[in-house]
Amino acid sequence: MDWRSREKDYVALLPAAGKGARMAPSPCSKEVYPVGCQVVNGQTKPKVISQYLLESLRGAGIVKAFIVIRDEKWDIPKYYKDGQSLDMNIAYMVTEPTTGHPFTLDKAYPFIRHANVALGYPDIYFRPADAFDHLLTEFEGPGSDVVLGMFPVSDPPSWDIVETDDHGGVTDIKLRGNSEVGQKYTWILTVWNSVFTEFMNEYLRGSKPHGTNGEELILDHVFLAALRQGLRITGVKFTNGEFWDIGTEHGLKDLVNLGRELIS
Repeated sequence: MDWRSREKDYVALLPAAGKGARMAPSPCSKEVYPVGCQVVNGQTKPKVISQYLLESLRGAGIVKAFIVIRDEKWDIPKYYKDGQSLDMNIAYMVTEPTTGHPFTLDKAYPFIRHANVALGYPDIYFRPADAFDHLLTEFEGPGSDVVLGMFPVSDPPSWDIVETDDHGGVTDIKLRGNSEVGQKYTWILTVWNSVFTEFMNEYLRGSKPHGTNGEELILDHVFLAALRQGLRITGVKFTNGEFWDIGTEHGLKDLVNLGRELIS
């Protein structure tokens, strides 16, 4: 597929409605927290963490994005406005608090139901920067309803761990705390089609706001249910990939130190 045709087939979905309680008090929404610098018209300016994600999406040919926010986070649309500075079209959805992350994503259902969806988290910085291009190449091959971008983790019990077969098909997702030590992979990016969007919408309409063991319902519960219903989920492993989540203390410290290198 010519990447330029992705402009009409894909929409990016960025959830930014969380409270950011782990970073409180903070001078701004964590999605517009400055990390690194950029040169604009010959001048060095701050670069916020979510811009790296948006640039990765734009580099893969995705120009439309929905950012889901809550009422207190108007500094995000104030910063990006309509997305013109990134050569993208950005729209915003304001939501009341929901009972779980998938319910927040499903708020965008009327606007994304006919598109392929590229999901990324605007408070996570990742390498390689062209990760979405690799995900879309896999997604545009035969047979996948969902493609997960999988990154290695050094402390598997702290993450949801994705297990795959020899052909890249996802066979299981071990929820946090259920994985042994050793090199494992978690996912931080994903692309899915309208079949999964419809499945999630139907699943959530019949779901209580918690998982099988009483924990808060998360997107991995929906992925596991989709697997059981026969949807095909595959993974792309970024064996040398790295990511930093500024919603965690260690991620924030490490990324602030790394920020000296992030000049574009």
